[in-house]
This record gives sequence, C-alpha cells and structure tokens, in this order.
Amino acid sequence: MKYRSSKINFEFDVKAEKCIVCTSSDIKDYFVDHNGISISKCNVCAFEFMNPQYSDKYLEEYYSTYMESEDFSHWHEALLYGHNFYFSLIEKHTSPGKALDIGCGNGHLLEVALNRGWSVHGYDVDKTSTQNVARRLNIEVDYGDLFSSNIKSGFDLVTMHQVLEHLKDPNKYLEYIYKLINNDGYLFVAVPNIKSLSNRMKHFLERVGIRRKNVGKYYATGHHVLYFEPKTLVNLLEQHGFKVVLQRNCHSSRPNQSRLTRFLMRNITDHFFKKGTFLVIAKKV
Repeated sequence: MKYRSSKINFEFDVKAEKCIVCTSSDIKDYFVDHNGISISKCNVCAFEFMNPQYSDKYLEEYYSTYMESEDFSHWHEALLYGHNFYFSLIEKHTSPGKALDIGCGNGHLLEVALNRGWSVHGYDVDKTSTQNVARRLNIEVDYGDLFSSNIKSGFDLVTMHQVLEHLKDPNKYLEYIYKLINNDGYLFVAVPNIKSLSNRMKHFLERVGIRRKNVGKYYATGHHVLYFEPKTLVNLLEQHGFKVVLQRNCHSSRPNQSRLTRFLMRNITDHFFKKGTFLVIAKKV
C-alpha cells in the first residue's frame, strides 16, 4: 500500500489487527499526525505503534543514507560526554567486559566503551557508516540483517541507544538479544518518551483544537514506528526475561554546553521533569 503526502512518499504494510507487542486484538485507532500517519494504541498493554507500519523497502531506502545527516565533528564531544555518563551508570552494576552496540551509527558509544576498557563489537544496517567506524576504531562492526549476521552470543552488555523505536517487531529483536547476552548480563536501552511533559501538553492542546500546526510532530513518524513510555518499555523488557535495575531521563548533552549547565542538568533538572528521552538498564534473569 502506498500513500503520498505533499511532503513525503510513504509505502506501508497491511494494517495490523493485533497489538504488535502483546498480540491482543483489543486495539484502537488512536491518533493521526500532520503527515496523515495513523497510530494505534493497545487497550490491554497501552502500547502505541504506527499502524500500518512502513514497508521494509521504504525503511531500507531511508536508512541507507540515515547517518550522512549527522555532523560528526560538531556532535563528537557532546556525545562522548553523554555516553561516558551512561557508562558510569552501567558500571555501577557490572564491570567492563564484552559489549555489543546495536545501531552503532558513527560509533560514539563504541568509542567511549573502548576507552573505558570494554571489548566492543558494533552493528548497524548501513555498510558505509559501519566500515568507517571499523576503520576509525580498529574494531569489528557488522552490517545488514542482524539475524543473519556473524554476531555470536557471549556478551556481558548489549546497548541500544535510540534504536528500539525504529524496529517494526520489538519482540523478535528482544528474543534474539536475550540469547546474545550472558547469564546475569545487562541490556541498556534509551528511547524517546512519548509521554514526556512537553509531549503531553502538545497532545492536549491538539485534542482541544488549540494547537493545529505540525500536529503530532513529536511522534517523529518519518522514521519512528514504535512509541514508548517508561511503563510500556519496562513491561516489554520484563516479558522477555529482563529485570529493570535503573530507569531515568536521558542526559541530553549538547555541543558547546558549559560544565555548570551539564552539572545542573545531570543532577537536578534530569530528575524533576519527564523529559523527551529516557533510559533503562536491565539485567538478564
């Protein structure tokens, strides 16, 4: 099925009749964004997802040039700082070991892990970006279809930073990832929070007809197909054999921030508001 808007050409699968997480047939048409993209919500597990979802062909074409838009030098310091903070949280639960970064992009998280003493392996869908990362860091990075890759089990940590919201079938990926992780190993996941304070306010204003421009833009339906909040992500991970040991807002560092700004964000504002992204650290049980 194809859909054409004034801005973008989309291609979709057949509309799902069941929740893609819990498989309940008790789902409802919940929302339509400014691009005409439909979002369903499950009345059982409360999960929100694009419905119908993009076709594999559309997503393959989209992600073939996805990393080209990132200004590597502009974001490099800020991303290293943010990922160092995330690893300081991870290392409160486990010592450096063997780590796999799924959706490694331009390799910032892998670079941090490597510098902190982890043995690292990367994966992403795009051949060019992964080859660049492999050369830059002198590590092994796989690309293409994850399920037919050469990646074997034996990891103490798997990281997915802003990745899970892009995947059409979260159950399939988490079942596979569970097998890759050693007993008592850990999974780190960071995703956008569809129920952030800002998103809740925008959604309310849209529902009552006050906000009419770029309706639902915060769903980022250009490439996000799953929409998480802390409750639904925790439930999903628990269904797949993980126990969440930490949940908090992401620390969204930006280029050219002062040390004072980052200190105040990390220690104060990150703890008092439901921000646009959040993370969980979960243990395999």
